Amino acid sequence: MRKISFFLIILTVIFFVGCEKPGEEKEEPNKDGTSWEIVHTYESGMPELQVGCINNGGKFIAVGAGQGYVAISTDGGLSWNSQNIVYMDTSGYAVEALDFYDENVGVLGGSRSLFRTEDGGNTWTFVADGDLSRVYFTKIQFLDANNVYAFGTTKLFKSTDAGKTWTAHLVDTLTGGEVGAMDVDFFDLQHGVIVTDAKLVLYTDDGGNTWNPETLHVDDDNVVFNAVVGLSSENFLICGTKGSFKKRVVDGDSVYWKGVRSGVDSTLRSIAVEGDKVIAVGNFGNITVSTNAGDSLTRITNLNSFGNFVYTDIDPDGNHVLAVGSDPVRRGATIRLGSNNFTRWTGANFGTVVTLIDMYFFNSNEGVLIGKKATIYKTYDGAATLIQKVLPYHLDITLNSVDFFNENDGVIVGGYTENGSIFLTHDGGEYWELLDPENIHKVRFYIDNLTFVHVVSNDVAYIAGSNGFVLKTTDKGNTWTEMPTGLNADLLGMHFISEDEGWIVGNSGVILHTTDGCATWDVQESNTSALLSDVQFIDENNGWICGNFVILKTTDGGNTWEEIEVVPNLFTQFRKLSFQTFDNGWMVGNYGHLIHTVDGGKTWYQQAMNLSQIGLTESDLYSIFILDSEDGWAVGDSGSILRLVR
Repeated sequence: MRKISFFLIILTVIFFVGCEKPGEEKEEPNKDGTSWEIVHTYESGMPELQVGCINNGGKFIAVGAGQGYVAISTDGGLSWNSQNIVYMDTSGYAVEALDFYDENVGVLGGSRSLFRTEDGGNTWTFVADGDLSRVYFTKIQFLDANNVYAFGTTKLFKSTDAGKTWTAHLVDTLTGGEVGAMDVDFFDLQHGVIVTDAKLVLYTDDGGNTWNPETLHVDDDNVVFNAVVGLSSENFLICGTKGSFKKRVVDGDSVYWKGVRSGVDSTLRSIAVEGDKVIAVGNFGNITVSTNAGDSLTRITNLNSFGNFVYTDIDPDGNHVLAVGSDPVRRGATIRLGSNNFTRWTGANFGTVVTLIDMYFFNSNEGVLIGKKATIYKTYDGAATLIQKVLPYHLDITLNSVDFFNENDGVIVGGYTENGSIFLTHDGGEYWELLDPENIHKVRFYIDNLTFVHVVSNDVAYIAGSNGFVLKTTDKGNTWTEMPTGLNADLLGMHFISEDEGWIVGNSGVILHTTDGCATWDVQESNTSALLSDVQFIDENNGWICGNFVILKTTDGGNTWEEIEVVPNLFTQFRKLSFQTFDNGWMVGNYGHLIHTVDGGKTWYQQAMNLSQIGLTESDLYSIFILDSEDGWAVGDSGSILRLVR
């Protein structure tokens, strides 16, 4: 009897502990039939790239460090299909060298391994026998349809059947361990150069059977040359640390290496040539080029790269350039694509850890995304792939807002305190230029950090900034005039319903209203001291504001504002809103929160997957762009991009 009583007591305790008390029930987030998918994160990218080439068929091939990562582009680098070579994936062999004879036949080499393809890199066959399995290959070079040279450690391997079988030739100078090979290049079957980590190069005119040493005269003992390319059977170019660059010159019986100013003071790691065109790439995103066979070089500036380029190639026609490497800020890989005689450059990036702050979409596929670290991306497939665009400015600037007058003319604003900047495009966001500060007519001495740009018509736009800074343009952004507000508040969001009437919001609950194009201002009462980050009006009467833990609504042009209750237990900083009608709108904020209303704020639908998930992502969301009832995007920390799914 005692055992039965004790058992009943235990059951009673378990029942009451397991039950939730009134008011403590977990409330299921409201559902409204819409959902979002994560289309991009920092994990969506390529690994660090070790080598790349452009084959005779126009394919761009990029190979990643470690485990046989191969990516192929057939559209000039705009999109890439990636794969892993199965054997290398399982063995962990590193990748270091690659070359193609034509659009189909190629050889790839790395740690103790050679691979061969006959279908343009779609599939690879392992090639190894004898000495091949104990060599770290650093260079592959096709000299014609049958003859391929591969260099590794202290040996030069030759193939006369397009890489199917190989024979090894020892380089005696490298066997003692005092001199190490850095790179090798052959101009033809007989003439080649090995550049070493000593002040020494090795030259051959008999196909690598014998090598003749040539001493390099360098003032700095710390300079090391690590890349070489052949211009002719006698003339070669080398480059290395501290921007060092030399050209082999033969004058009668005299042979010497002439120094050439590269315009770069950091390490150059790779060099390529096609005709008289020469390109050398290296650390800190540096690229230097020549159009006169290396007699003089010009550094390409404003490539906006954080990473280190490790390899470069020029296509057989000399019209396109590929530079690859690693970028620790914008994800593992960095790619630059050059064309038009080195005058046009763009970037390709697939995954980023940089915070994305704003965006603008022209249609369901094409858009511009911006963020920290001077980041501008263009997408042509709805944000599945991001193509990095070059921005001529300091790398650490933050880009805060983007808007367009039409499909070609657009504006980006950003900066830091006392360092506001405006950038313009006239080709739909492909290329951007910094607006000359002389075109900004301001009252104060400096330009504040610019936080928001809003295009009102084909010619008129407004910019808001810190310390009450407001600018106006009437000529598509070519010139701007400061419109004093008399406030020191940081202004963060704005919306105009015409060229004359609009609202601006900021910190400490500030709401400004103008009806004469910012010539004069009315301060509207918000009844809150919260930071207000964004505002949007559907017409002259109905509008919304979001901010830190607050949402406001007006139906009388802002004369009165009503605070709106949001999803129960949702306490977050809302950063951006987008309303299609007064009833149908979206907001995003911290912790991946994305909420939706279809009844003017009476009911909010929280876009979360399940009860255990706070929002759609763990990353803070900074902006939302609703194109129409079918297409919408949200962006935020860690390169997060979400897309609306109907």
